[in-house]
Parts: sequence; C-alpha cells; structure tokens
Amino acid sequence: MHGATRVARASSSFRSTPALRTKELIDSLLAYPDVNSEWQTSPALENAPLIPLSFVKDRHVLRFFSLVTTVGTAQMITTQELRVECMFPLDEATEARYAELMSTIAP
Repeated sequence: MHGATRVARASSSFRSTPALRTKELIDSLLAYPDVNSEWQTSPALENAPLIPLSFVKDRHVLRFFSLVTTVGTAQMITTQELRVECMFPLDEATEARYAELMSTIAP
C-alpha cells in the first residue's frame, strides 16, 4: 500500500508537470516483476494529505508519515516550484526509537 502511494503520487506529478526523467522513473518502477499494475493510479490516495512510510532498522519497524509542501508561483525564471518533504513519527513507539537513534549521533 505504501509503495502504491508513492508510485501514484509520482504518476500524478508526472501528469501535472510532464518531464522525461520522471516518466522514465515511473516506467522503471512499474516494470519490476512484483509491482502491481494498479499502482499506476490510485484515485483514493492521489489527494491524501499525508504519505505513510515504514522503515525497518535493527528488526524495529519505524512508521512515519510524510507531508509534501509545494511552493509555486516562481519569482525567477530558473525555478518552477519548490517541494519540501518532512517526515514525522506516526506512533509513540517510532517516536521513542527515533529519539534513541538520534541520541547516538554526535553533535
């Protein structure tokens, strides 16, 4: 389901602002043998306000949600838009484990 969300978002992004490299990326992702062809579009997830994402680290499942903010109306010809993605813990267990992992990083 999470993979479907990402592929659907990328596919939606391509449809709204076509770019050859984005299309090539989507096509290569959909070409993997175990990828469900229905992932190309997902109307239910296309406009979801957040993207759930899970990672496994040392046998712990870390669950996050991702918010993507798009800033448009570029003031310079060199930029079309800016997209910023921020990830946040989805549950208390992830928040605790993430804090533990971050505490081991030297400042």
